[in-house]
Amino acid sequence: IKITENPVSINKKQGFFHSMDNNSKLSDFPLDGLLPYTLRSTPMASVQKNEKMWVVTAMLCRYLESFTDGVIVMDGKKPLGVLGGRELLSKLLRNPTPDFFENYEAGQVMTEHINVISPKTTLDELLMMIMRQRIGIAIIPYKDHGYASISARSLLEVAAIAKSDMKVSDMPKKNIITISPDDSIKEVILTMLQYQTRKLVFDDFSTYISDRGIIEKIALGMNYLSNSPEFLNTKANLFNPKLLKKIDGDVKITTLAKIMMGMDVPYVLVNDHIVSPWDILLLLK
Repeated sequence: IKITENPVSINKKQGFFHSMDNNSKLSDFPLDGLLPYTLRSTPMASVQKNEKMWVVTAMLCRYLESFTDGVIVMDGKKPLGVLGGRELLSKLLRNPTPDFFENYEAGQVMTEHINVISPKTTLDELLMMIMRQRIGIAIIPYKDHGYASISARSLLEVAAIAKSDMKVSDMPKKNIITISPDDSIKEVILTMLQYQTRKLVFDDFSTYISDRGIIEKIALGMNYLSNSPEFLNTKANLFNPKLLKKIDGDVKITTLAKIMMGMDVPYVLVNDHIVSPWDILLLLK
């Protein structure tokens, strides 16, 4: 595992993202004004707190890297917490056996933090919640029952319609953490947790591995570890690496947001920048 150090550049411009109608900062607007048609368009998947982890894992194979990006853990009709790839993999490291999937319950694995918002929550308030808790999901109640989800990915729509001349070269540079195909999956998971990332790029910069790829391999390729006693020593390149999309040129952030909205997995290499929805979300602040 290597870290490619980029010199840290702090962009001195302020208020990059403004409303299309005036010069008001987008971060001051309520969410129902920024996302009038899509604020409640994505139902948030949920499970009860006593659901077995093999059921939850099968659900995460579908929902991770989508607009919901996890599941809510409920106690009846009350939301208790969120369960995504980070929560699953961190607990799995402590018990990397079929027992984890057969006997552990969602309530034992979830994080107890959850961001519950309203239509009048401002973008700034939402971003503060997400950055403080490092949970890239918020939920908003439907009028009758259930919840819709707001994720870092869904906020790409806000960046795409913004008024800004900011380009990728204006973004603060961050270190790029790379892995080798021969690294063990234990090393990969520990690195993801240490750097609070859900994706890691292979050292040839052609492919990457994600928490969803790891979880899909565990569920569909390893039958929930029933046939894989040496799971933690398995090489990283066996866990569904995906091609890394590369974009040449110094594109505007608004243009990049539009491109990423149309991608199955919005994760790109632009020159020497790795960009995820989370990176664009931080710029909106």
